[in-house]
Amino acid sequence: MLKTLFSGRRSSRGQTLIEFALFFPFIAFFLFTIIDFGIALDRKVVFTNAAREAARHAALGVDTNKTSIAQVAVSHSQGAFTTADVNVYWVDLNGNGRVRTEEPVVVQIQYTYTLPIVREIAGVLGAATPNINLGACTDMALVQDVSGVPISSPGSVPCGGT
Repeated sequence: MLKTLFSGRRSSRGQTLIEFALFFPFIAFFLFTIIDFGIALDRKVVFTNAAREAARHAALGVDTNKTSIAQVAVSHSQGAFTTADVNVYWVDLNGNGRVRTEEPVVVQIQYTYTLPIVREIAGVLGAATPNINLGACTDMALVQDVSGVPISSPGSVPCGGT
């Protein structure tokens, strides 16, 4: 009688172990995907801050060198991108051919982020690696007139600002 009572519990424990072994990979993949998206969200916040700091630097009008403005963005990026990923230009809103006070300077960052943990799992499974296009765009009004800078077409501000 005791033997039949204990034999039922053993098969139940074995069944639970088999179910856990079958579902654990899915649970782990789901958990790692959440972690990867959390890292991607952090990168997005860093990129937005880097673009904002570079736009603030350029809006002062003291420095009109695109490379040094892009370097300001890179210095705030935690090493995530290079100056090649940064585009800086000024917008002539009224179309007079000059960039005046209150017209915007635009800093755009384009970056493709590959989810690192999911990439490794996808590589093992032979699946395609998902990429996320992260970037940031910030425009700020100039505090003084600038000259000799690349001007975009009149009235076009890609960040939806001024």
